[in-house]
Amino acid sequence: MNKKINGNLDDTVTAPPLKGFITAIGTKWAFENSAPYSYNYTIEQGIYDLIAVSLDSASVPARFYIKRAINLNQNKTLNVSMNNTNSCSIKSKNFNAGANFRIVYISKGNTYFTSSNGGKWYYPNCTQDSDDIYALVGKDNTGNKVRLKTEPVNSMTKADIGAQDLTHINALTQLAYQNSGQISGLSHYLANSNSPDLELFIIDMKSGANQHYTLFLSKKYLESDDVFDLPKLSAISEFSSVWDGDNATNVDAQAVMSDTKLGDILKGKMLLLSEIFTFATKSSTVEFSKQKVK
Repeated sequence: MNKKINGNLDDTVTAPPLKGFITAIGTKWAFENSAPYSYNYTIEQGIYDLIAVSLDSASVPARFYIKRAINLNQNKTLNVSMNNTNSCSIKSKNFNAGANFRIVYISKGNTYFTSSNGGKWYYPNCTQDSDDIYALVGKDNTGNKVRLKTEPVNSMTKADIGAQDLTHINALTQLAYQNSGQISGLSHYLANSNSPDLELFIIDMKSGANQHYTLFLSKKYLESDDVFDLPKLSAISEFSSVWDGDNATNVDAQAVMSDTKLGDILKGKMLLLSEIFTFATKSSTVEFSKQKVK
């Protein structure tokens, strides 16, 4: 069920005239550039953090405000008036990672705020929650290669970020799917020497609107096996109506390289980035190579 949250926006510290505010809640964000400033969101009921950043007369981020753990179980009005106590100044460093990369502030309460723009990346000049992270994420022009690096906000070195590269990630082209529910080619993919170790394959299969099968195959489990036959779950008592993954109409695959083991990844945070949906720990490097199998 959707709820509304809205309110007025003000910065009592930064010298006028302000050029506006950027606000974010969950995965939604907006630029407010017309005084008197306000924000207005309709979002699914839940618990969220609200982030607001004011822009000074040169349209440079000036102050950072975050209201944590808002229980949006009913429509709410929350006015934001930034002062020296409830907000802090913002600093910046150079950001030359490349057009395919961005850095995202991800709060403990799952609010996403892109912090890079115009050759700079911006960060609050104050301590944040220990579970807040930064995600440096990039996706190549084909959409088939993704690189993700996460670090805790408070321990990340606030420094210039130089050129980042995706070209070293080896393309995934070797997998094949048989209508019997068999995946082959699993031993043929090798991670590049500049990538982390190959940790797992994710196979996503669909048939029609209501049949969906996602398979996590760790490289440790597979060892040198090239073929995997999907288990016939429908043969198990109480699972007779479960789809066995045969005759899929769409099959997509990802090879996942990581400096973190699968068990630790799955204990991490679910990140809903436009580049990739994935679990990640607070400090990790993960690369993805994608293939449209069928």
